[in-house]
Amino acid sequence: MGTKASGRMTPSRALLPRKVQPGWLRKLDQRSGIARTLAVRLQEVTEQLGGIDQLSPIERSLAERWIHVEALAVGMESKLRAGEPLHVPDYMSAVDRLHGIGKTLGLKRRPKDTQSLADIRAEYAKDEPQP
Repeated sequence: MGTKASGRMTPSRALLPRKVQPGWLRKLDQRSGIARTLAVRLQEVTEQLGGIDQLSPIERSLAERWIHVEALAVGMESKLRAGEPLHVPDYMSAVDRLHGIGKTLGLKRRPKDTQSLADIRAEYAKDEPQP
């Protein structure tokens, strides 16, 4: 971000993508430990919400943001455990953001849409040749 003469921050065109690319996190090079960790957490979170295919684009985006904020909070906690100082306002802000995004996404587990055994049997029965 650049700074105007007034001291206000302005968005830098170099930092903003030309178009939003949904699911970019799943496309990261999985050789990186952080990419694998974030991808696993995204899958866990979206599965709890009924599966990635059941989420709206806004919910998907919020889920990605949630795991990033979670990673920030976990990083701060790790530093604290290592004896490094913790900037409490930053930590509390991250926890507050996690709570807010979590409330928006839903804090309860949602069932995935699945077919009943009777539906599966009926589907296979119609594909089988009749004697």
